[in-house]
Amino acid sequence: MGGKGTSAVSERTFVSELQAGDQVDQVFALRERMLRERRDGVPFLKMQLADKTGEIEALVWDDAVSANARVVGAEFVRVKGRVERYQRRNNLNVALLEPVAAEKVNVKSFLPETPRSRKELWRQLDELRKSVREPHLARLLAAFFEEDAFVTQFVDAPAARKFHHAYLGGLLEHTTQVARLASTVADLYPGLDRDLLMTGALLHDIGKVREFKYTTSIDYTDEGRLLGHIVIGDRMVSERIAHISPFPEELTQKVRHLLLAHHGELEYGSPVGIRIGEAFVLHFLDNMDAKLNMVRMLIEQIGESDSRWTPYDWRLGRELFLGERESGPPQL
Repeated sequence: MGGKGTSAVSERTFVSELQAGDQVDQVFALRERMLRERRDGVPFLKMQLADKTGEIEALVWDDAVSANARVVGAEFVRVKGRVERYQRRNNLNVALLEPVAAEKVNVKSFLPETPRSRKELWRQLDELRKSVREPHLARLLAAFFEEDAFVTQFVDAPAARKFHHAYLGGLLEHTTQVARLASTVADLYPGLDRDLLMTGALLHDIGKVREFKYTTSIDYTDEGRLLGHIVIGDRMVSERIAHISPFPEELTQKVRHLLLAHHGELEYGSPVGIRIGEAFVLHFLDNMDAKLNMVRMLIEQIGESDSRWTPYDWRLGRELFLGERESGPPQL
């Protein structure tokens, strides 16, 4: 790599470490690929390559159709090429592209994970869960968070495939953050039902334990694609409530409403609009934590660059101003 010579395919320089001018010869996870055409009609191959630290756009300009055919169905590819800088982003100009069998790859290099301690996140979440005093809601939460099989899934699961908290432990991190925020807001607005809001915060994304699969990369399960985490989560909660008798009907409806309405609008995936105050709070806190995670990830792309702006991010629909900064990578 830059100043170190060309890497062997068995070595690993992570995406976050790549710099313009680096010569690359190593394995990446192949996230996306698409044949496009230049203005003169000649095809080129555009790909998103990744490891656990991030993604980099890669381009094959020569013999793109053959290169694309070689990697059909591949999860991992060996790439030789050169890192270049274009519009404040790194991209990879590919000279060689070939598929690599998944069994030859150390998959831990390709599954991003939360930078925070999962043990500490779980401690915080469990403390918040045990703060719920309403007996029916406490039993509902225990039905999930005292079940070993569910907890194992929950602690490892990502919160998204590509958007916010899209890494192992992302669901635990996001849920804990939303629950901590909910606890603070409930203290500021005593008219809110704290136990109901906390229950919604802890359960709002539980369907994601079944929405995603993440053995060699994060992707949707068939159930996740067909139903989505909101419907899956509502079904999971309804099944647990059915075994807690008697569970008040109105309380059942409120809990389900929090899950079903937490995206805020029908156009964003919620099958119902918000109808109670706790649902407004949950939606805003969920959206805030998700957006700030996207902002953090975008800022981290800058590294120690002296750029005053981040690259444009299509998810946020903007680039972010950083201004003058002290030495070292920017922080959020």
